Amino acid sequence: MIASTFTPSRPVDETITLLDGDTFTFRQIQSFEFKGIENSAKSWKELYEYILKTLYEQDPGLMTTLIQEPEQYPTLKVILSFSRQTLRSPMLVGDSIYAETNLDTNRKMQAVRDLLEAYGEDLSGLAITLKSSKSHLPADDEDTGDSVDRALEENASDELFLDFWSQTLEHLSSLTSQFGHLQPTSDSWKNFGAGLSGLAYGFSISQKDCAVYFIMQRPDKDENKSAFDYLAARRAEIESTFGSKLEWNRLDQKKSSIIVIRLGSVDIRQESQWPAAIDFMTNNLIRMQQSISP
Repeated sequence: MIASTFTPSRPVDETITLLDGDTFTFRQIQSFEFKGIENSAKSWKELYEYILKTLYEQDPGLMTTLIQEPEQYPTLKVILSFSRQTLRSPMLVGDSIYAETNLDTNRKMQAVRDLLEAYGEDLSGLAITLKSSKSHLPADDEDTGDSVDRALEENASDELFLDFWSQTLEHLSSLTSQFGHLQPTSDSWKNFGAGLSGLAYGFSISQKDCAVYFIMQRPDKDENKSAFDYLAARRAEIESTFGSKLEWNRLDQKKSSIIVIRLGSVDIRQESQWPAAIDFMTNNLIRMQQSISP
């Protein structure tokens, strides 16, 4: 049995079970109790992975059967597999059994519900304690100005960003090892070192778009403008290698300069839009790095 990771924490507002019919989007998990063991949790992904591994340890053969005979629980057919190559962001559950982790919160919890039913577990036996909702308004960075929109309305939570970046970084790691060991954040942006101090590639996402950027943000403004001008002189070559036009923002009134590509009509609150945003961001980050720092 997996050991408990629970540690006491501050009081929270509400405890629910899967029988309550709640939607889990925008809800922040504090802890959960299953089979008498209480665990703290920073994300819904932690609960999802815990249930998968616990049920596998309980009966590995049944999970094998769920893959071989998916008729009763067809939703699990696209989540469980014997081959990691068939999944976008696989996690190893047990002996040659993998599970998809690149799922929005409600799909994760639907999978948990189906797994518990398949294993004959009472749905009321998983008690989930929720944090009270809180707003998330990332601090504005004066250096980037309006070039990358980081301002979100107050109903976007830390949990939402952690979940989104967890999925994004898992997918990025499956495509390249160029950016090293990656950790999710509760911010609306994520930077990656470019190999030189003060230079970084990055992602951002808001309620109106997502973006991939290369930012020059050294302490010396003149150094940033010189770096931008050097790249701008190679603009035709860089955009030819990249494969499309980029936004070039020298930002003369700001300390930093930035090069950006955006995908419009993306809302962080709409988890159904995450796969398209993740594909756009990860693929364009790799292309941008190959174009600017070949």
